[in-house]
Amino acid sequence: MVKEITNPISYKPLQELVVCSNKIIDKGHIIGVGEFAPLIIGVGLIPSVWIYTKVQNYNWLPLVIESRSNHIKIKVTADTSERKVSINMEGTKILTAQMVDYDRCIVADLDLRPIGLNFYGDSNGLIAGSTTFNSNSFNNVAFMIGLDES
Repeated sequence: MVKEITNPISYKPLQELVVCSNKIIDKGHIIGVGEFAPLIIGVGLIPSVWIYTKVQNYNWLPLVIESRSNHIKIKVTADTSERKVSINMEGTKILTAQMVDYDRCIVADLDLRPIGLNFYGDSNGLIAGSTTFNSNSFNNVAFMIGLDES
């Protein structure tokens, strides 16, 4: 059974999220730290994205809220005709995601290292620390990858 995660009020879950060749089916998130998701992607005209970075005492600072920048170093570019969003931090691409159906999204590029999380990948696979995830399917999970808060 999926853990109950506290999501933003306006978050609408995806039925399928393809992340760097891996599928998350039935509303799961890519990463969990404890029971917190520092990257949330939901349904929208363009993917609805929230990104948080960890600050002291295990508090989380929102960098992107519902695909809008909340930080001076973050640039969000939306293309509504292609239903695509790109997020960059000081010239480094953090994420590129595209809605391909009402509740299906593909994340082709991901690099969370600039915000302190060692996760990056492209259409060939997702690298988490020293582990590579390629062409896996995750069904009915809270997180594809879960980390302890410590």
